[in-house]
Amino acid sequence: MTDPAKPKPPHDHRATDKGLGKKVGTIEDQLDRGAARMGEIERALADNTAATREVLEIVSMGKSFFRVLGVIGSGVKWLAGMATVVAAAYAAWTHK
Repeated sequence: MTDPAKPKPPHDHRATDKGLGKKVGTIEDQLDRGAARMGEIERALADNTAATREVLEIVSMGKSFFRVLGVIGSGVKWLAGMATVVAAAYAAWTHK
């Protein structure tokens, strides 16, 4: 009879399991495949990040372009107002 106070020693699989080396090899193969897959994912992520940066640069340039157009539009609007005043004054002066 075993003493319940005395802990049972752990089972040593190395001595009894002849397929342990095969199992370890299978696990290492799975780890290698996982590492290769992770490398592919990291490369794809780097490519995606580069493409996203390019899109961000294009959008930023587009925003700058529309700001310039806004300034030009404001200038044209001011000139149109001045031209209206000049045209009205000329029409009033010559229409006697």
